[in-house]
Amino acid sequence: MRTRPSSFTGVSSAGSAELAARAGKSGPGLPGFLGPAGRVAAGAEMGVVLGWMSGRVLGQYDLLFAEGDAPQDAVYYVGPIFSAFRGTPEGVEYYKALREEIEARVTRGEGPETPSGLLSEQKYRLVVEGTPNWTHFREFWKMFSDEGAVMVASTYTKVGGTYDFGFRHDPDDPLGTMADYCGGCYTNLNLPSRAAMLEAYIREYQADGFIIHSVKSCNSFSAGQLSILREVERRTGLPGGFIESDLVDPRYFSAANLKNRIESYLQMLDARRKGGRVDVPA
Repeated sequence: MRTRPSSFTGVSSAGSAELAARAGKSGPGLPGFLGPAGRVAAGAEMGVVLGWMSGRVLGQYDLLFAEGDAPQDAVYYVGPIFSAFRGTPEGVEYYKALREEIEARVTRGEGPETPSGLLSEQKYRLVVEGTPNWTHFREFWKMFSDEGAVMVASTYTKVGGTYDFGFRHDPDDPLGTMADYCGGCYTNLNLPSRAAMLEAYIREYQADGFIIHSVKSCNSFSAGQLSILREVERRTGLPGGFIESDLVDPRYFSAANLKNRIESYLQMLDARRKGGRVDVPA
């Protein structure tokens, strides 16, 4: 099993440097996407919105899984930092425990947990762009895990912030850096910055390819995804896969169509390997 080549706290690839430059980052901190007054006003407004959401978001996640479906604690990996537990002692302890668990599994050489148990054989390393399919989460997940495909990085988790690219909240400027945080969230980045992030993850995690999951109910993600696909293919020399369903509307979920597209994409990766693998240049 290959593990992440660099630390949890930093990314040093050229792609991430470009991303940081495009996002307006200079040195160790973000100078801000807005002027001083605008940053305070935007931060205060977002604080009100987050306060309103905090009592609702975790309950909404509870509704995403049918009773007896996929493990219901899976979404809580992202749930706490999206809502009421951001910056709380309980949230800190939760993520400390989660990190220790993940590091212990890496040390033991264990693969990720799947609906069928630990993944024992890793055949494909993929970066995924877009949201999960929540209405059929287990079935959607198994389409990849049954083929030995591992999602080594995703853009969906960056809706909660791009901390691995260096952003940090400043306790001396809480409202201003909250505004900076919102401006730097993945779906608020422009398309070149999003393509640069995908490129950075593909290089850092030594991915074999990338999948774009386009959904109908979140235009913040789906707008421009075909342009991102072509740009990331151009930058990396790797083929991308494109699949479609939805994150909340089950009518857009076609298991047969998704499975066919996923299998066809993985077969294409196999064909490239047999013809001689082309590594992504550093």
